[in-house]
Amino acid sequence: MNGFWAVALEEVAVDFPFRQLEPREGHYGIGLMSRLPFTALDGKPAGAHAVVARLTTPRLTIVGTHAFPPFTPRLLVRRNEEFAEIAAFVREQREPVVLVGDLNSSSWSSAFQDFLRDAGLRDTRLGRGVQPTWPAWLPIAQVPIDHALVSPTVRVHNRFVGDRVGSDHLPIVVDVSLDQSPVPTSNESGDRDTRTADPRRG
Repeated sequence: MNGFWAVALEEVAVDFPFRQLEPREGHYGIGLMSRLPFTALDGKPAGAHAVVARLTTPRLTIVGTHAFPPFTPRLLVRRNEEFAEIAAFVREQREPVVLVGDLNSSSWSSAFQDFLRDAGLRDTRLGRGVQPTWPAWLPIAQVPIDHALVSPTVRVHNRFVGDRVGSDHLPIVVDVSLDQSPVPTSNESGDRDTRTADPRRG
């Protein structure tokens, strides 16, 4: 989220009175907007582009992040380091976690699967098809690199990809609630679409 998006979001800000916006020029600005009260946390995953907040009711930790794109060997290493840093942070949280963002990794990446395992999170996309999000302007080549991941006690009621909103990514919409019965964290998707061509796969 850069300055352009910070201004554009003012159009809907009235519906989301609780906000934590950290705009930056380039690709790594980030923000969180909510109808529910939250406390922005200073503690964040070390070295990661992230914003972290905690809802009071229900007790829930929200992590928004944007990982490095693995366009070079060095950036690939850096992205995977971010995954390790975020996974360790998630493991330290006492409340259930919802993690959302552009992770610059497809669901089929071994690094992504390792991240899910290490963080103890579940991919909300599983069982709901591929749901690709990038690049928004080229549907035939889209891959799912934007993710919403949840703790085992977060139940997913619905998840879908929205229409274009001016970004090079399509938005994802997820409906969740807290559940006292943990959902298995198995990441076997059973997707029928087996595409693996992914320019950001690492």
